[in-house]
Amino acid sequence: MPAPPALRRNLDRRATAILAALPPDLHDAARAAALDHIRAQRARSGPESKPWICNRQSCDGAAHGPYDYSHARTAQRPPVIDHFIWLILSGRGWGKTRTGSETLADRVRAKPFAPDGAPTEWAIVAETFGDARSICVEGPSGLLRVFDRQKIPYRYNKSNWQIRLPDGQVIHMLGADDADVGRGLNLSGAWLDETAKWRHARASWIEGLAPALRIGTPQVIVTTTPKPSSLLKDWIGRTDGSVIVTRGSTFDNAANLSPTALEELRKRYEGTRLGRQELYGEYLDDNPGALWTRANIDANRRAARQLPELVRVVVAIDPAGTAHEDSDMTGIVVAGVDASGHYWVLDDLTLRASPDGWARAAVDAYRAHRADRIVAEVNFGADMVEATIRHVDRNVPYTAVHASRGKKIRAEPVSALYEQGRVHHLGGLPALEDEMISWTPDADWSPNRVDALCWAITDLANMSGINVFMSGLLASTPDTQTVTERTSLGINDFLQLKGPP
Repeated sequence: MPAPPALRRNLDRRATAILAALPPDLHDAARAAALDHIRAQRARSGPESKPWICNRQSCDGAAHGPYDYSHARTAQRPPVIDHFIWLILSGRGWGKTRTGSETLADRVRAKPFAPDGAPTEWAIVAETFGDARSICVEGPSGLLRVFDRQKIPYRYNKSNWQIRLPDGQVIHMLGADDADVGRGLNLSGAWLDETAKWRHARASWIEGLAPALRIGTPQVIVTTTPKPSSLLKDWIGRTDGSVIVTRGSTFDNAANLSPTALEELRKRYEGTRLGRQELYGEYLDDNPGALWTRANIDANRRAARQLPELVRVVVAIDPAGTAHEDSDMTGIVVAGVDASGHYWVLDDLTLRASPDGWARAAVDAYRAHRADRIVAEVNFGADMVEATIRHVDRNVPYTAVHASRGKKIRAEPVSALYEQGRVHHLGGLPALEDEMISWTPDADWSPNRVDALCWAITDLANMSGINVFMSGLLASTPDTQTVTERTSLGINDFLQLKGPP
């Protein structure tokens, strides 16, 4: 007869304590013997585990036969064909977290050792470290619950935020707060949660995580509600078999969700754009509240061979207000204007760095692009910003600009130029473009790249574009009185007008 639940939990705690106390250099045979002893104790104390995947070829996840508990629906089972990324795009409540934790647990157990015999390393990466801990690990559908159900011993070290298994496998908990996430690790696989919400998704993947996935044949599970992102767009568009996409809606998991909550969701979101995204997991490439659309950016994108001679080039800086590892990024954008009044965004060099670091990056861009001037917002210390740049190059032409009006007021005239087809991105600038289509004027975060972009184009229009603006204004505004009133404001105020000239 199985032991009572309280006794089984006590045995689990004792087993975990025994494994944690074993010396790291204990001979493999001794460690295996200890593990066998613990498994034997558990076998006597009750059922060994509750498998996530049942024996039916197709299943809705409802209890049946020996699987008398909620388990994987067919869509929640990992792909059987080779792949690098399993991308799950689904609505809220579909079961993404449970699928991620169950899949990662199975993979960690299946690959205890790397090809060189060392224990494998794995990572759980969420939008923030707090999300990784409270949702992916400790949450009701998190990894610890899976290990408990599967009777898998583990050691949860809260001092370094790692989970360690008996064979030595290590699972790291990380937050995608910057592009360096995962740097220095040697990963055999990872679980990436809500990547569409990551502030620096593409950079975090390209610069941090992808290079770390280098041991054996790594596999990644990505669980996210889809939102506009160049990284998601790239993964979805792959045709080489490296990415397997699974889609699903909130209502696929109706059996495990509150009927009252489901009915409320239907009433509130059914038939809306937000509902298509948040409930049905549909990838929609544009944000209706944003001032820019990807379609417009793509339509006016140009290749390097199409770049005309530019009459003026500037490097614009939106400095971070602080200088530590958790600081905002410093936006650095290079742009120019041609003789016909079209604007060209040449480069996005945004980075997180010390004042000396971003000043050197800006001066290097000034030299590389043979720019005419560096423009910097100085709301966080005018003297400091100029002194920092002058320390790198005392002779560089420099203009300080002050953000006396809100971001929306500064951004709308620039957005209008995009709508007129007069701004062209040279090649792809994915991080900048993601920020452009994601940021809305009522957002509670600062768009560093967008700020730098707006400063650059505003300066170009102000310094070199008066004739262009005026000719466009005269051509589109037959009312002479209106022209007179607008021109008397000066170009700075003119740029603040809500609509296009």
